[in-house]
Amino acid sequence: MKKSQLEIVKKQLLETGQVSRNWCLQNYISRLSAIILLLKEDGFEIEGKGVGQANRRDYVYTLKNSQYKKKEYWVEGKLVATKYEK
Repeated sequence: MKKSQLEIVKKQLLETGQVSRNWCLQNYISRLSAIILLLKEDGFEIEGKGVGQANRRDYVYTLKNSQYKKKEYWVEGKLVATKYEK
């Protein structure tokens, strides 16, 4: 099953704590600011800032707080799935 762009960005934020415009463009996600707005409406606290040199700029969104908790599923000592639940 294909994941939506919203799910991909949400997973990236929850796993790494940040997502950048350039990372999204490399992963064919072009409407990052709209996705960030939806996540903020869902209770995510996210801050954004520009980084880099004048000719190599990027915009990075950092997760400050979320109501989602990481839940791991293990079978016979192996991690089989990771989900984030409210």
